[in-house]
Amino acid sequence: DWADHALTMVAVPVIALAVVGTRCLAYGVIVPASNTLYTQVARETRYKGKNFVDTVVWRTGDVLVIGSLNGLRALGATIGPLALFSAAAAAAAGWVGWRASRSPDLEAASSDSGERDTKLL
Repeated sequence: DWADHALTMVAVPVIALAVVGTRCLAYGVIVPASNTLYTQVARETRYKGKNFVDTVVWRTGDVLVIGSLNGLRALGATIGPLALFSAAAAAAAGWVGWRASRSPDLEAASSDSGERDTKLL
């Protein structure tokens, strides 16, 4: 049918653009931002911490997000409640990041005169 073919011709480029945009965002913004988390720590701690975050924290987050979304879908949630849930989660993550950036531990570490390796990974 012509309508199915036309839909495919529109959907494939849109999906390709979404994938390219997602990967550009990941490698251009998210990875460098993540690497800045480790600039104030010693090399060995940075190495161990980065591996832990890249495996345990990210994978646990993936499982929790998928489990939460599947649970909400099982309860009959449509796109509206899912969008509200996602917005609330993003706001909570932003608040945690804001609080962490003002941590007394971070201020003490930046004023510490100890030798630190501040190169990005």
